[in-house]
Amino acid sequence: MTSNSHINDSKKRLHLVSLFYFMIRTIKEGYHALPLIPVFIFLISLLFGDKVDWFTVSVLVVSFVFVLIGVIGWLRWYHFKYTLENGRLYIEQGVFFRKKTWIAKERVQSIDTTVRMYHRPFRVVNLTISTAGADELIAELDAISKTEAERIREALWLSPLERKEAREKDIQNRISLSFSDLLNYSVTSARLGLVLAIFGAIIARFDDFRAVLDIWKYIMNVFGSLWFITFPLLVMGLAWGIAIILTVMIDYNFSLERVEDKLIIKRGLLDKKSVTVPLHRIQAVKVVGNMFRRPFGLVSINLVIAGKTENERGSIILYPLLKISKLDGFLKSFVPGFELPVQWEGRPDSSARKHFMLLPIGLSLILVVPGIIWIPYDYGWFTLLLPLLIALWGELRYRQSAWSVQDGHLAIRYGGLSLRRVIIPKKRMQWHRISQTAMQEWREHATLKIAVAAGREPAVFAIRHAPQSKVNEISDLLG
Repeated sequence: MTSNSHINDSKKRLHLVSLFYFMIRTIKEGYHALPLIPVFIFLISLLFGDKVDWFTVSVLVVSFVFVLIGVIGWLRWYHFKYTLENGRLYIEQGVFFRKKTWIAKERVQSIDTTVRMYHRPFRVVNLTISTAGADELIAELDAISKTEAERIREALWLSPLERKEAREKDIQNRISLSFSDLLNYSVTSARLGLVLAIFGAIIARFDDFRAVLDIWKYIMNVFGSLWFITFPLLVMGLAWGIAIILTVMIDYNFSLERVEDKLIIKRGLLDKKSVTVPLHRIQAVKVVGNMFRRPFGLVSINLVIAGKTENERGSIILYPLLKISKLDGFLKSFVPGFELPVQWEGRPDSSARKHFMLLPIGLSLILVVPGIIWIPYDYGWFTLLLPLLIALWGELRYRQSAWSVQDGHLAIRYGGLSLRRVIIPKKRMQWHRISQTAMQEWREHATLKIAVAAGREPAVFAIRHAPQSKVNEISDLLG
């Protein structure tokens, strides 16, 4: 290996296209000040009265804000410099306050690359470096050449030769998602909920446009008397289509490989990402089978990761779609030490069924009367089905709840329409806590909560409504 540990380059700047990166960062960091824009427009118009009109003032203020963002972005780009020296990456940044950072090779946890849309015409990449320790940080070098990114990776990580040798040793630990599996995953993706939430926020603002167009009246005219059924179905269909396209773009060409003690995840169509996850950062493994995939024996595997990640919850997708029959071999190959139990040791007793049902059914009953009153025609009577569906959901939660403690691991099974299983090593647990409601105490039941490090806040999992004796026994085993 050719070492770069003694290279002492002159300080370098990022490619000029990274101005987009710094401008976006400026907007994200100053978004809380955006509501001041209409305030300034109002004050200026109030100050000058009829001498100026609202439209002119608005254009000038908004233009000034965009120019200001551009100037700040340019200053941040101009003062951002980096170099490799003595086996460390040195970064200097800051406009009003200078910040100098040294990243040593031995502190580097992972080096990830992303190729965004605005990178491609210039053949540059974004390099993200994550470090370990109490002062964890994520350093980004946006818009550097692929050659430069490889040079930094070689100095702080593994050289191409070392990576090639490691891959040859672990060549059997490599898997990629076929396009047909990607489509299956996209059709059942949870991103549908995200798109529906965005649509819901837009629809909630329809009343604000009544001065220009009464959108609700227009919808009623277009869809007729059954608009409250056909319009939601149309929105659902449109959201579903967008979610499918979005998922295909994000997870296109998904591949996973294990190189010694690191996992490398690659994906993306427009934004190509490569993420490295050291095995020792994995705090828990979640196996998720949602209601659409379970009938076909399909699951997705997620990881709970300690430290800072692009996802604030510290959870990432390890593999999107896998046959349940292949799960054991997959876990042994890519996350050794995380294995699902052959047999679940415990589950809530029959008297706990009421805990899973009574409160949800009670809350659903509150919605029945308003539904009967406000939903047009006789369709409101369908809300009487809601408590029955909630009862079915509670029964499923009760039946699927289980746990097992073995070989220093705690496995928990839970869920209603979806089935989730999580594997948590004892040494990864930050804390565990026993809680009881008055009804649980009366029936001698309890809930055990377990937390592991993940993103900004710990990830918490629970064994709910278990016999109190069993909960105490598990707590003693966990120490």
